[in-house]
Amino acid sequence: MKQRSICPGRLSTAIAVALCCFPPFSSGQENPGTIYQFNDGFIVGSREKVDLSRFSTSAISEGVYSLDVYTNGEWKGRYDLKITAGKDGKMGVCYTKAMLMQYGISPEKLNPQLSEKEGFCGRLQEWRHEDNVKDTLIQSSLRLDIAVPQIYEDQRLKNFVSPQFWDKGVAALNLGWMANAWNSHISSANGSDNSSTYLGVNAGLSWDGWLLKHIGNLNWQQQQGKAHWNSNQTYLQRPIPQINSIVSGGQIFTNGEFFDTIGLRGVNLATDDNMFPDGMRSYAPEIRGVAQSNALVTVRQGSNIIYQTTVPPGPFTLQDVYPSGYGSDLEVSVKEGDGSVEVFSVPYASVAQLLRPGMTRYALSAGKVDDSSLRNKPMLYQGTWQHGLNNLFTGYTGVTGFDDYQA
Repeated sequence: MKQRSICPGRLSTAIAVALCCFPPFSSGQENPGTIYQFNDGFIVGSREKVDLSRFSTSAISEGVYSLDVYTNGEWKGRYDLKITAGKDGKMGVCYTKAMLMQYGISPEKLNPQLSEKEGFCGRLQEWRHEDNVKDTLIQSSLRLDIAVPQIYEDQRLKNFVSPQFWDKGVAALNLGWMANAWNSHISSANGSDNSSTYLGVNAGLSWDGWLLKHIGNLNWQQQQGKAHWNSNQTYLQRPIPQINSIVSGGQIFTNGEFFDTIGLRGVNLATDDNMFPDGMRSYAPEIRGVAQSNALVTVRQGSNIIYQTTVPPGPFTLQDVYPSGYGSDLEVSVKEGDGSVEVFSVPYASVAQLLRPGMTRYALSAGKVDDSSLRNKPMLYQGTWQHGLNNLFTGYTGVTGFDDYQA
């Protein structure tokens, strides 16, 4: 009797065709208790019995997957995530506090008790057992969709990409210039000509994260008879993403936040607002509400629409609304899917120098004063600090000192 054989390629093809029919895992499936059974008799030619029982509840096998993570439809980055079997045998992702923060979710809002447990790792439903809290892995596109009510999102991280996905840019030379020529002639017995020429240069060379910057100008006066080059700024600069700061050295200026701006030949370390999420850069009021369905939220100041967004069902908090001016209450309307509209107002008044809660700005400078009008060039040391304590109070202070002066 001839023994029939089948090539390995056909066997793998048969398994692949079977697997493509499986649904993705989801902690929010409509029928979470569904068990799938497969007849291994369709796989012919194998001398060994193929165990398909591991696909009874999920088509996903344990392992590490490189997944694009989306929170409420917003891309948060690509991460290598480990898929494991839970106590119920279902496959899923185990989330730590740090992971949720990376994905734009506030662990403190999701579950205050679990967020205080050091090293806790659990399924999304363990963090918050609600129907609106779920994750879905679409294996065909290697995408992990996380859905939570808007109030559990960290609005300060809206539209923010983790520094691990930043790049250093490309090597480039930038050159900007402006030229001007002027001439006057006096027609008289003792007539004279007076001319001057100006050339301003703004140049920068960037390479591997470093920036060499020079701002200067060339002046020629007919009366003086010669040209003079004036250097306003020449410095080397590099970002430090780990502390959201930039360090600069060379011919620089103090930031002038609390004291007069002073030119220095020295070094400066200061926070860079461009490294912070949009929602942290400037103060904005906090708007809270509840949506009964996928709702359209519109914010008006006066008769002007200044903000509009959609929110999923459940409580929501808006922290990225930036009113114009320093006063005037805000009118908020929530339009539900059935057409009903709820309207309420939010009092608003802003104060200069007010920062978001938890936001910190600082600047440290040291060097010799660079002022051509001074015969002696004293050393200067200066530091400023600001911190948003809450939505009502912001603390700030500064200190500056010369060789014989402190303030």
